[in-house]
Amino acid sequence: MKKQLPIVLTCFGVVPFLIVISLVVGGVTALPVVGPSYHVLVSYGLVIAVFLAGSHWGQQFSVPEPWPILLALSSNVVTLVVWFGYLALSAYHFIFLLSLNFLALLLIDYLLYRIGCIERFYYLTRCIITSLVILTLVVARRIA
Repeated sequence: MKKQLPIVLTCFGVVPFLIVISLVVGGVTALPVVGPSYHVLVSYGLVIAVFLAGSHWGQQFSVPEPWPILLALSSNVVTLVVWFGYLALSAYHFIFLLSLNFLALLLIDYLLYRIGCIERFYYLTRCIITSLVILTLVVARRIA
């Protein structure tokens, strides 16, 4: 179960993206209590992007010699870019930045897989989940 837990949690992480995009496609522009659907989507995307960046940073300490540039990219750069984008861009433009960010995080996953920080099955799971997340963001951007 210990090895399966990251996979299960990774899969659950995509569920809010799928729910919100389903609501947006269905014409729901706002959700009670939390506000506009696009705000819900981009703010959740921000949270997940920063969470993944932090988890990448932590994963690198499982190897004897982490790559300093990968440490900086996987936490500081990714986090700051996505945070400033959230603050400065419209939801429409931030969705594009968020999609690029998730691709960058997947590239970092690939590098972590290559240096032995993450297992192949987890990396493949991340490929599938990241594809689903980016698909929801592309659909959201086309509807906007």
